[in-house]
Amino acid sequence: MKRFLIIVSCCVLVAVAALIVFLPTGGLTKNGAMSVRVLSFTNDAVGQMLASLVISNGNSWSFGCFGHYNIELPDPEPSPSSARYRQNNLFKGWFTNGDFTLHPGEARVVTVQVPTNQASWRVNLTGREDRGELVEIGRKLLVEARKLGVPIRYRPTLYGVSSDFVKE
Repeated sequence: MKRFLIIVSCCVLVAVAALIVFLPTGGLTKNGAMSVRVLSFTNDAVGQMLASLVISNGNSWSFGCFGHYNIELPDPEPSPSSARYRQNNLFKGWFTNGDFTLHPGEARVVTVQVPTNQASWRVNLTGREDRGELVEIGRKLLVEARKLGVPIRYRPTLYGVSSDFVKE
């Protein structure tokens, strides 16, 4: 029994080491391989303004987009320190079809409710890179090891993708 536990422990350690070594280090590029663009505007049955957005994935890997979005307003008093971190969320909404995955080179059109009385706004989406189940298991193991105090270099995989500000 002792020999069996040693063999299983060694196999687990080798598997974790292999996952750490072969974990992809790529991510969203600075020039923004993901894009969100406003396609058109329309009204729904009760007169609420809607925008059709095109979400495009220009990455070499799949992007899992979460089923919610934020409508953000520009910072009224931007400063160098607040321009990057401050968000003025007007409201949040959910896509009618929930979460979805965009494969490399794929695009999807979604409709979102937008403000009617704001001079400028943008849509912000949240998602994660989707590189398969094996990599996801490796990341979960890394997170748990980090919680136990093991000094592991770990990079979060959630990304925010924003459209340009729309001015009415």
